[in-house]
Amino acid sequence: MNHTKSALDPIRPALVLGKLLVWARSYWTSYSLLLVIIIASAALPTGVAEGMRRLFNAVQFGSISGMLSAAAMLAAVFFIGMVLALLRAWSMQKLSIRSTLDLQREVLGRLIRLPLRTFGNWHTGDKINRLNGSAVAAQEGLNQRIPQLLEQVLSIIILLVYLSVLSWGLVAGALASSLLFPLLSNLMGKSIRKWQMTMNESQAIQDSRLQDQMQGADVVRSFGLRESFNARWREQVEVTRRSGIRVYMWLTASGLTIFAGSWIGQIYIFSVGAWFVMKGNMEIGVIAAFMIAYDRLFYPFAHLANMWAAIQDSLAHGARVFQMVDPTDAKPMTEGDAPLPDYGDLK
Repeated sequence: MNHTKSALDPIRPALVLGKLLVWARSYWTSYSLLLVIIIASAALPTGVAEGMRRLFNAVQFGSISGMLSAAAMLAAVFFIGMVLALLRAWSMQKLSIRSTLDLQREVLGRLIRLPLRTFGNWHTGDKINRLNGSAVAAQEGLNQRIPQLLEQVLSIIILLVYLSVLSWGLVAGALASSLLFPLLSNLMGKSIRKWQMTMNESQAIQDSRLQDQMQGADVVRSFGLRESFNARWREQVEVTRRSGIRVYMWLTASGLTIFAGSWIGQIYIFSVGAWFVMKGNMEIGVIAAFMIAYDRLFYPFAHLANMWAAIQDSLAHGARVFQMVDPTDAKPMTEGDAPLPDYGDLK
């Protein structure tokens, strides 16, 4: 199968992200609502930590009113968190379905109108894989993964400021002791992206070979080519399987480094925090706040590398779509008003 050079040329991730953002401006109202929800959600872990600090201090000093006040604060944070979770799930799902369907319809419409010579640069199975798989994955990165990354970053910033006010010593030590191993996971991101892209391409070829056999079943049987076709398909399945295993093992190794770093940080907080309390330099509620906030601080911090690798995977899928057609080279559609593609006038 022949490909033109333009069909094989990789598109830089930054350029793909820019094109996706241009496409996203048609849905600015939905993204604005999602941004407000993200900012509010990012502040919730700090509210939980502060509520627990007040609760433990009230127990330590035997303050009934302080306990009731802390309990009311925690209940309010819990209720707000439930409401925000429902709003985020609704807005993300609605935005994902609408924008993904619009992107698929726009890409399909432009793909159908390509000159036949260009249209034939990709196998039918490959085109279907890019339209149904890569377009969905690209929009998932824009609608879900990037917002999750933004929420994690904002939550980290807010918690760091809050915990630094409580105790510089615990913050500095916990970060230094717990982020050593997770930083190693960042070095694994390149390998994860490499094997993920290999698996994506292999899966597309696998689907294409399977479709060849299905569509040409009569010819395959007539010429006795079934074993030959099956052998080629099984060979590609094996390539996909090996790539998938490598991706899984790299992700597992990355997760283990994060787990080890978490334990180191918690041991530091308990041991040093207890020593500060014994010396009278810290309230016990501060340790409670740190332990509650630590997971909400450390895991987002440690998973930033994995989240970035997931975004890179979405950008790789976006590049596969833009290699065929660019849906952003004309005036973008308005939200909720995407026209159905025109299937006529093949050149």
